[in-house]
Amino acid sequence: MKTFPFVCAFLLIGCTGHTYEVEDPTIGEAMWQPRFLQYAAEIAPPGRTGAYMGVAQFPWFLTKVITSMYSGWFLLRYCPADTPVAGLNTETMWLIYGSIAMVSPVLLIVARGWLGKDFKDKA
Repeated sequence: MKTFPFVCAFLLIGCTGHTYEVEDPTIGEAMWQPRFLQYAAEIAPPGRTGAYMGVAQFPWFLTKVITSMYSGWFLLRYCPADTPVAGLNTETMWLIYGSIAMVSPVLLIVARGWLGKDFKDKA
């Protein structure tokens, strides 16, 4: 019963859509990022942990740069400023964004045997 107030608050906030757009990806990132950095640190040779963790952060940096380049194009193409709401095509925009977001999980599932082999060797 301790979680009941949290669930009620989550549902109330979720009605605005803000939870699904901001907090859910943030929670996912908070769970994924430490595990990924742990993996990078564990596979690094002795004395090279910092370099491996730096390289592991490069995709995150690259994502921030690339996203800023194409997000404006998406808004201009699918959600122009002077278009009435009925003429917007935001569903397609979000479908494309969702497809882009699903690339990483699908690739991680496909490559799980290769990615997990270092952990199996250490166990």
